[in-house]
Amino acid sequence: MSKKKANLWLLVVAVIWGFSYIFVKMALNAGMHSGMLNAGRGTICVLGWIIFFFPQLRRMTKFDFQVGLLLGTINFIAYFLQTDGLRFSTPASNAFLTTMYVVLAPLLLLIFWHER
Repeated sequence: MSKKKANLWLLVVAVIWGFSYIFVKMALNAGMHSGMLNAGRGTICVLGWIIFFFPQLRRMTKFDFQVGLLLGTINFIAYFLQTDGLRFSTPASNAFLTTMYVVLAPLLLLIFWHER
């Protein structure tokens, strides 16, 4: 893939990601519950994962399942809090707070693991 095409795809993904905050805010304003939005999002992700990674699913161990369940639960809680927080803020401020992990992750790595 060329650099120009890769940059175009990054732009497309960023635009879709940015508009998703606006659509979620519209759904919340229309009365949809945060849990329902995330249940739909999660169902689509699970179905996609099953379709694309079915052979790996068959080789999954009990440990893999437990770790996946733990990480999935944490991810659901994070998405739920993000979506629920959007009821009380604007899409722009919610997106800003959500992307703070880009700055915080390297800082936490430096603080806790002393790695640059």
